[in-house]
Formats: sequence, C-alpha cells, structure tokens
Amino acid sequence: MSRSVSIVVVALAGCGGVASQSGVPAASIEPSATDQKAPATVPADPAAQAYHRIDQRLRAQFDYATGHQRWSGDPMVVRERMRKCVEHEGEPYLDELGGLTSESSPKRVAVAARARQGSVYRSCLSGLLQLEPPALQLYTPKEESLLGKLAQICKDLGSEKACQQDKAFRENRKKQWQRLRQQLKEPVEREAVRGYAEALLWARAFQLDDETAGDARAQLDSFSRDLGDEVMASYLAGLTDPMTKAPLVYQKGMFLRSR
Repeated sequence: MSRSVSIVVVALAGCGGVASQSGVPAASIEPSATDQKAPATVPADPAAQAYHRIDQRLRAQFDYATGHQRWSGDPMVVRERMRKCVEHEGEPYLDELGGLTSESSPKRVAVAARARQGSVYRSCLSGLLQLEPPALQLYTPKEESLLGKLAQICKDLGSEKACQQDKAFRENRKKQWQRLRQQLKEPVEREAVRGYAEALLWARAFQLDDETAGDARAQLDSFSRDLGDEVMASYLAGLTDPMTKAPLVYQKGMFLRSR
C-alpha cells in the first residue's frame, strides 16, 4: 500500500477552533471488527503470528476503538497531533503490516494486513473527527474573556456593535477551523479508504469471504455513504485491481453493501 500523506499547515488567527457549532458533523465511522475484537487463539503460521503480534500492539497502544487517539488542545496542537499520529506513531505499524502483504504471505494474512493498514489511518481520522469541546479549545483564555464581555454587553445593553463583533469573531474562527479540519482530514481519509479497498479487492481476487473482507466491505459502505461517489472515485484513483492487473475502474455505488 503506497502512502503519500501530507499534513498541511494552515495559519489561524489566535489559536482556537470550533467543533459542534462548526457545521461539520463528526464522521459516522464505527469501530471495525478488525480492531475491536481480539482473536481468541494465537495462530500457528509464522506470518499469521507476526500479524497477531502487530494487531495486539495496535489494540494496546494505538487503536481509537480501544480508547486511544483521544486528543485535546487548540487547532495548532490538533494539527501537530495528527502529524504525530500518522508519521511517528502509525508509520512503524504501517511498515510492519506492509511486509505481510507480499505474495509469500498467506492470502488471509495479506488481506488482513491491508485492512489493518486502513484501520491505522482510520484511528487517526477518528481522533480528529470525534474531537469536541471541551477537549477542543475553541479560544484562548484572553479571547474567552473578550467574547464573554461582548456577549454580556450585547445582551444587557442591546449594543448592536458588540453583538456584531461577537458574531463576526466566532464566524471567522468557525471558518478557520473548518478549513484546517478539512485539510487535515482529506489525506488521512484517502489512505484509510484505499487500505480497506485494497483489502476487499484482494479478498475478491483470492475468493475469500471471511470476517476481514466483511469488515472492509462495511467500512467502505460507510465511507461511500458519507463521502459520495465523486470523492470515493478521487480517493481510489490509480489503485490497481488485482483481478484485472489494470487501474481500478470506479463505478457509481461500487462499495455500497446493497449492490
């Protein structure tokens, strides 16, 4: 699975942000079977054992589904936290999992490793998308004080100027946070979608229909419903279909489970 995640830098005036009132809904990404339920036994195959060890470390140290990637701070702290999640914490797992996707690996392990790569990105994505106040610090203490005074003047004295200043400041910060959030979201979301898509495509090529394939299918269905065909097609551009050995030809609603 190729990786080209770039965490962009967007300057915000001050250091706050906006969460639920931002108008950007939290993604409906549910914990997957891949990273929610631990296997009951340790497998005998060496490649499967290696996957098991990586999987257990992810559950213990990284997965959003097991209580990790719960972030806090202002937007600049969040930006740095996303970079750290992908480039420092996630990268070693991605590399190890990538080593299990070769032709020499058992088919089920190769498929599971690809799906698990998708789940690494998805955990970082969930850390961002599920972030809400008070963990997300919308304003600095100084800004909070100023906005409180403006709101009080607006309410008590009916000052149109105070009302407009309060509204304009909040709306400007809202737009800044939305822009940063979207730019942090897209490259990581793209890699999560591609990881699950690669897993499902290889499962089909191997004629596997196990829990991992079902989980990848469920994740892609969720992403498809949230993002729509245009975004899904752009995220999957350049992906190779292992059955045809040619670039994947995306079709409308391709990964919806109702198909």
